[in-house]
This record gives sequence, C-alpha cells and structure tokens, in this order.
Amino acid sequence: MDTTLKVHIGLKPHAAQTLKALPSEARDAWVEEHIHAHPVTFETFETYGFLSCTLDRADMLSTVKAAPEVDWVEIDRKMSAI
Repeated sequence: MDTTLKVHIGLKPHAAQTLKALPSEARDAWVEEHIHAHPVTFETFETYGFLSCTLDRADMLSTVKAAPEVDWVEIDRKMSAI
C-alpha cells in the first residue's frame, strides 16, 4: 500500500518571501530542509501562494505542521491513499 501523502502547505509570510527570493534550483532543497516535504510543483506557489508537496509517510504530517515556516496544511484527499 502506498503510504505517501500529497498535501498543500501554506507558508507564513516571512517564509514565503524567503522562498520567492531563492533561485529556482535552490527551492526544492529549502522546502525539504525547512518543511520536511518534497515539492511536486512550484506552479501552485507562484499562482496561488501555497506549495503542493508529498510526504514519504503519513506520520510526517505532524512534523510538517510543527515547522515554524508553516501556516497551514491541507491533505489532498483526491491524490492521497489514506
């Protein structure tokens, strides 16, 4: 069974500004280091202001929610096997 989880993540304003200021090649690493998630696309961030990411395990959700850069997290129920 697939235990990955697709989530949408809203960043706090200071974190969003930091991410926008980074060159595109550095964004994946920043999200993985600070948010503990794997970015799927930055299109939703550029267009709507939130990240679309996957988590390796569903139990990582609490870690992502606890990250100081994160404002909110929503599970994409259409794309997640939970």
